[in-house]
Amino acid sequence: MADLDGGALTELAERGVGEAVEIDLTDLDAAEEAGRGADIVVNNAGVQTVAPVQDFPPQRFSFILRLMVESPFRVVRGALPHMYERGWGRVVNISSVHGLRASPYKSAYVTAKHGLEGFSKVVALEGAVATADDLGFSGLLLSQDRDMPGFVRAALGPLLDYDARRGTLLVQTLGAYFAAGGNLSRAKDDLHIHVNTVAQRLERIGQLIGADWQRPDRALELHLALHLHGLLDEGVDLLGEQGGG
Repeated sequence: MADLDGGALTELAERGVGEAVEIDLTDLDAAEEAGRGADIVVNNAGVQTVAPVQDFPPQRFSFILRLMVESPFRVVRGALPHMYERGWGRVVNISSVHGLRASPYKSAYVTAKHGLEGFSKVVALEGAVATADDLGFSGLLLSQDRDMPGFVRAALGPLLDYDARRGTLLVQTLGAYFAAGGNLSRAKDDLHIHVNTVAQRLERIGQLIGADWQRPDRALELHLALHLHGLLDEGVDLLGEQGGG
């Protein structure tokens, strides 16, 4: 985990979420060095500034692109040699609906997310020597025909079916648990249920999708599937230009 907030990183590390690396990701040389030797890269750093184009501070515009486009490029640039040498690796660049469409007064953020989408596609093409089926959710990046609903179904299918049959909220609970950083108390507050109920639901989730669901690589797949599931439920066109024929 790499972030400027050392205190928050330490707290997460103490929970066993990962190793803390306090870093300013706008220091591009340091960002590239942080990526070296990584097996899994998740680029999720971002900030927002809302202002009309004519009033948008140029330095702030440059800062946002440096943090949200140049820094992911440098982290991935540092990580890819190790991934290629090992024959395995995963790159997840967290985009948003603003990578597909625009909103007023968010020129830097929208520009950055569109840039990140383009960069992800280039990395996908260059890494296409690996097969999508062998790379789990990285297949979304490597495949020319990204079946995002199929990926969501493969990752969350047993939970979605169980919720549909029983009227339960296992998918919602899993999302709240991840959003709370694995903290049961925070998750129960978000869900407005007793902490024991959260624990029981998580136990059921393990029974349905496997007891190893909290393993880092599986947790990343599930986290991404939950994010895509939410976007699909909102009717967002995740196929972009691929869906237009």
